[in-house]
Amino acid sequence: KELLTAFFEQHNYSYRFVAIPIKRFNKWYVEKGIDFKFPDNSYWNSDRRKDLSIHYSDPVIDYIDGLMVLPENIGKGIGNLKNIGMVSGFTPWPYMDDINAGKISVTENFVVTGVLKQVMGQRIDGAYINISVANYQLSETLKRQGGLVFDPDLPYIKSTYLFSSIKYPKVIEEFNQFLKSHKEQIDDLKDRYGVNISDQLDMPPK
Repeated sequence: KELLTAFFEQHNYSYRFVAIPIKRFNKWYVEKGIDFKFPDNSYWNSDRRKDLSIHYSDPVIDYIDGLMVLPENIGKGIGNLKNIGMVSGFTPWPYMDDINAGKISVTENFVVTGVLKQVMGQRIDGAYINISVANYQLSETLKRQGGLVFDPDLPYIKSTYLFSSIKYPKVIEEFNQFLKSHKEQIDDLKDRYGVNISDQLDMPPK
């Protein structure tokens, strides 16, 4: 929000942020006339987007979606998983084969902290989630920093968040220029919010 606010105000654009449940994101994008979407990625729900002319920005923030587990369970492998949790609307792509085969069941929760609490309470084996978001909520909201840890030995996805628009490709071009001209400011934001993956992990993508 802070990044987009700085961009909009530099160009004197009027704006309003609207938070939308994940499952309704694409529906609102098409039917409610949302001008821009963040975060976005061309791979998300690609089958539903094939007829849409969506313009995407350059990469904004790298992210990892993976499994947060209890510290004592790290490194036990995928065979140790019976039930994983996620925020409603997420799709645990790296685990779909095992889910479809009935090897792993899924529990959904509408809030991030709810999923994390289920893992800490040992009601589920892990939370499939953005690890930066999970670490922030553990530290700042639940006051349980280190209560759960990311297990890099389990399947995960490493990708990037993009800014997108159907209506305004020119604004997307302006945003790309903003990313280049304000790199130092943006890097500071990433550090301040703890979303700089390169600082958190030193691992190749899977």
